[in-house]
Parts: sequence; C-alpha cells; structure tokens
Amino acid sequence: MRLAALVAMMVALPACSSSRGSRAGAPAGTTPGAQAGGATAKMGEGPGGPGGPILVELFTSQGCSSCPPADVLLSMLGKDPAFAGQVIPLAFHVDYWNYIGWRDPFSTRAWTDRQHAYAASFAERRIYTPQLVVNGEAHTVGSDRDGSFQLMDQAAAHGQRAQLTLTVARNPGTVTAHLDVANPDGPTVDVQVALAQDDVVTRVARGENQGKTLRNDHIVRRLVNAGRVAAGARAHFDVPLTVDATWGAGPLHVVAFAQDPATLRVHGVTSAR
Repeated sequence: MRLAALVAMMVALPACSSSRGSRAGAPAGTTPGAQAGGATAKMGEGPGGPGGPILVELFTSQGCSSCPPADVLLSMLGKDPAFAGQVIPLAFHVDYWNYIGWRDPFSTRAWTDRQHAYAASFAERRIYTPQLVVNGEAHTVGSDRDGSFQLMDQAAAHGQRAQLTLTVARNPGTVTAHLDVANPDGPTVDVQVALAQDDVVTRVARGENQGKTLRNDHIVRRLVNAGRVAAGARAHFDVPLTVDATWGAGPLHVVAFAQDPATLRVHGVTSAR
C-alpha cells in the first residue's frame, strides 16, 4: 500500500551532542536528507502493507533546544490518520541535559541507558538528541523528516517475523496488558511492553527552552520486559503497569514489541489504547 503524506515546512536545527552542551550536525551514519526539509514527503511501499507496523523511538529532552521540532514530528506520526496502524511512536526522554538548567520531568537514566545500547549496536561513539531510531535497526536526526520517512520505508519493507495480539484492561491505578506472541521463524525475542502518555503540556521555566510551552506525546512512563520467546515458540503474558496519580489526565496507551536481544532489531510491534 502506498502512503502519501503532505508534510509542512519545518525549520532545520542541529542536533544536541551529549558532550555537555556542544553542537553538532547530523551524526555520521544517518540517512542523507535536508534536516526537517522539504514541503512534501512520501512514504513508499511498506507501512500498512504486508510488512505490518513499525516502531519509531525518539530520544528527546525538554532541556535541548533542538528537540521541539522532533517532538512535533513524532506527534504528527501518532495523530495523522494516514499513519494509523502503520507507524507506532514512542518518546524516551533522556536525562543528560538536565544539568543545564531544566530537569525534564519525563527523563530517566534508564532511557539514557537504552540510547547507549542503541549507540553500541550502531557502532557509534556518542549519543545525541533528538535521535530517531526506526525498528531498532537504523537512526537519523529526529527532526529530519525526509530521512525519517526513508528509514521507515526501508524498515517496513523487511516485514514482521513475530505476531503480537494485545488487549488492555484499565483498573484503578493499573493498566494490564494481555499479550499473545507467536514467533514462528525467529530469532529469539524479548517482549517489551511500554505504557505511554499523550497530550502533556509543560511550561519550561529555565534552560535552553526557557519561556516555551511544550506539548509532548507518546511519553514512555513505564517499560517492562515481559519475557523471552524462542524461535518457533508461542507465549502469553499478563503485564500489570502501574499508573501514577501525579501524571495527570493525558490519555494512556500501551505499546508491545518483540526485540532481538542481540541486535536490538524490532521484529514485531502493536499498540492498544
């Protein structure tokens, strides 16, 4: 199925390097393309077709001035009906920009560690924000719309090898994910379950985004490794995810994905609200 999306103009911004406030352009190894450039962009064969949906992870921070355009792009991927069921976004807020004046309220060291793991798998010597990782197999600057769409097309063409069926139940203080996983032709995968929140608005009082009101979607609040499924096996998981009353009223959704623990490539993903 061919997916065409009209893409609005966006100002190009450099990425923030993790080396304490230094600035850098697109890191080596990213897909070429104008940073967030182009009035229109197309996604080709793939998303929504035989390959199934793809997982898009954004590593971002409210403390980095280059991140808001990438946050907007991620929100668009989640809200545009053209991408529904084809692209599943998650936002991991890292903690290494907290020292420059603003502590991102959604940041955690665990998400920084996850980004470091991707850097190792990509043979990269540094991490940066905003970074977009597509299906665990490729990355680009998170505000590079053209490059992001190219990577999504490439990932979708590879197809899914694990099939996931997800339902969710909401009880006071808890969301429980009920998940069936079939992994007919491998490799062995870890089944990860994320609880994410949309439509959270923050007034930033200090740091590089001082004075801005930022709206964030797909914020990962919880991430649980439900278990491992070997090649040729099936499994069922019931995963309780605690909801913190301080999170506010932003809507929640659950994302489940099967990830190769050796290569970090994602072999299947699904979501439920």
